[in-house]
Amino acid sequence: MKEIILITLIGNLKEFIITLLVVLIVVLVMGVFAFVVFDKEDNETLFVKRHIKKVLTALFFTALFNVFIPSKKDLYLILGLGTTIDYVKSSKEIKELPENVAKTLNHYLLKLTEEEDSTKDKKGLKR
Repeated sequence: MKEIILITLIGNLKEFIITLLVVLIVVLVMGVFAFVVFDKEDNETLFVKRHIKKVLTALFFTALFNVFIPSKKDLYLILGLGTTIDYVKSSKEIKELPENVAKTLNHYLLKLTEEEDSTKDKKGLKR
């Protein structure tokens, strides 16, 4: 149960990071616009330059975190496959399954080839 709660929290974190990315991009665009509009000699220009650098740094790290945090769908897939693999490794019945499946398929294929041979023989076509 705690895995599902953790998946939900991490998925919400990813959504928060995407929202933060959008906000930082908007702030960056506004800062660049303010830099272009203001006079080049103003103190406000220096203020905007410093903040643009901070926003770019935050944008970089936020985008980096966004890349490395998987989505909810991926987390559920990882949890499901991990649980299934652990069960397959520990279950004796599952280990016998491939042998039984191979025997069943072999029997089925032999039956199909025998039926195919008998229909060819009836039509007068021999191998």
